[in-house]
Amino acid sequence: MDPLFSNSVHLYRELVDNLPVMFIAVDRRQSKPVFEYVSPYCRELTGYTQEELIGRASMLSLSYPGDIPGETSFPRMERRHGVSPAAPWFSSVFRIVTKCGNIKWVR
Repeated sequence: MDPLFSNSVHLYRELVDNLPVMFIAVDRRQSKPVFEYVSPYCRELTGYTQEELIGRASMLSLSYPGDIPGETSFPRMERRHGVSPAAPWFSSVFRIVTKCGNIKWVR
């Protein structure tokens, strides 16, 4: 592997792992999308560790029950915001239930 590329990947990973933001990557090849990567900030935001979330059924498993289906369901999000859940990334505002049962609005 090219050393310059390897160093770039390392620097990118350092940046993502240390930002006060929860980054996720979702594997959509499964019958239900699952977390493939979750940044360390997930613990601060959700109370769950990376290990507890990776392999879990993506954000739907953390979403507030009253929001599924609802304003944050993918078809409505597509219509309102012009984004597709099949896109490489998209953003939305919704509620999650943290590990200790608190409700938080996230974007």
